[in-house]
Amino acid sequence: MPQHPQKPECPSHEQLSAYFDKESSRQEEIGKHLKNCSSCRNYVDSLSKIEYSLKHTVTNKTGSDEDISKRILSRVHASVSESGKDRKHKFFLSPVQWRVVVLLLIGCAVGYLLWSDMQKDKMEKQKTKRVIQPSATVTASLTPAQNNKPAIRESENFYFSADSDQKKLPSGIKPQIIKQDVHHEWSQPAQSGIQISELLKKHNIPQDSLKKSDKGFQIQCTITKLQAAQFVKSCSDAGYKLLSQDQPQPGQKYFAGQGTDKVKYHADITLTK
Repeated sequence: MPQHPQKPECPSHEQLSAYFDKESSRQEEIGKHLKNCSSCRNYVDSLSKIEYSLKHTVTNKTGSDEDISKRILSRVHASVSESGKDRKHKFFLSPVQWRVVVLLLIGCAVGYLLWSDMQKDKMEKQKTKRVIQPSATVTASLTPAQNNKPAIRESENFYFSADSDQKKLPSGIKPQIIKQDVHHEWSQPAQSGIQISELLKKHNIPQDSLKKSDKGFQIQCTITKLQAAQFVKSCSDAGYKLLSQDQPQPGQKYFAGQGTDKVKYHADITLTK
């Protein structure tokens, strides 16, 4: 560094360095001084030469400014790439795993929507208090229920000769025999508003015993004699017409045997127009 003779009117080394860096508050004043002072001008020129030498040395070792920038960016990209590879193995999922995750998310969304719809439907049912008919294998009526639908009347008392708790039969009454296999043919009028499924439920006869047939419906089940007598009476009261002669008949209430005896009951129900 050249020595700078410090004349009283000359700026200090710090002021000249600030001028060289264009950071001095006396830029214009020092610039005018440099035109008339060779010592100060030589000092500033020496600063310029030193800066040039430093830049030249750095450039020869590392390359141009553009090369240095490219090299730095290349190293940054390589670092990011390597870091990305490490993260891929540690945290990132494969395409197949991503598909599984997406499918699970979709399944959760669909499940939530279904649950939400069910909750809304449940609330609507509670508000409206819908009347749902008992489920059956077949709806036992082709005509809709009417507002003036007749109520199912309770069957009258029935008497069986072998039951220990029954009183003696009135004189002149002969108990009717209900066979082990009962076959009835029924005619259901179009105006009947009571469904067969309701009558089955009333007398605790399995709903799955009711099947659809070519002419209407069929019933095949094993029930007690008392259930058979009560069911026949209820069908007659509802407007169904019994076409066969097998006991029990709607007008009978005195039967032989016990009410708990089992019989095979078969009925064909024809729908009339």
